[in-house]
Amino acid sequence: MKYMKKGSLGILVETSAGASDPELTEVRLSAAEYADMQKRIKTAEQAQLTAEENVEYCGEQLEKYKNLEKEMQYKIDDVERQLERVTKEKNYLEELLKRQINLNGNLKRIARERANAQRGLVPKKEHSGYVVLSSVQCRVHHDNGVTYVWRSILQTPYDASLPYEQIADDIWAELRMRILKSIGIFYVQLKKDNGIYKKWTDIDDVGKEHEVCGLYRWCFKANYVCGLWEMTMYHTQSLYVPEEYRPVRR
Repeated sequence: MKYMKKGSLGILVETSAGASDPELTEVRLSAAEYADMQKRIKTAEQAQLTAEENVEYCGEQLEKYKNLEKEMQYKIDDVERQLERVTKEKNYLEELLKRQINLNGNLKRIARERANAQRGLVPKKEHSGYVVLSSVQCRVHHDNGVTYVWRSILQTPYDASLPYEQIADDIWAELRMRILKSIGIFYVQLKKDNGIYKKWTDIDDVGKEHEVCGLYRWCFKANYVCGLWEMTMYHTQSLYVPEEYRPVRR
């Protein structure tokens, strides 16, 4: 690279001061320097073009993302509206179910009190409504031979007009919570094994094993004569029936 200035005769001469010479007129490049300069210019132009294309591409992508964001936000808003609607409907149905449960509970309570009053069971509001009508020993055959068991009829406080499916859970909950143990039945066969004979034993305080009463077979009957549901129970030993669970003598 040469730095040129005008000489005394107006002819361009090379200056020794280089680029700092105040009389510098032009800069002359060699063929190699010129080619290198052209290469750098092209590289810079290509870099600029690529940068501009990248900027344009990024702008397009940004616009797409903005549109996608708007679309997603719209979907989110729509889902939130649906969720709000479903939540309101769920709350409404839960409240309706709660009212229905309370209504059914009140109807069952009233029916129990009426059944207790008709049978002379007192106090009618607190009495469980369960009464052992009879208990008889009988001879049955089972897989291991023949044995004597007991068949008892347990009258419930539930009206015979009610479907069994509507009261079954209530009956079993009451039986397991209190009724069965109160009349001397301490074990119950699995529902899937209903009808399969089985013996149950316990260990007393002194470590001695002894047989206890267990319920191994049962069926329910809607007695339309008395108007109440009854449970026929087959159990391994006789019952102990407190006065509370016996029919009132008229």
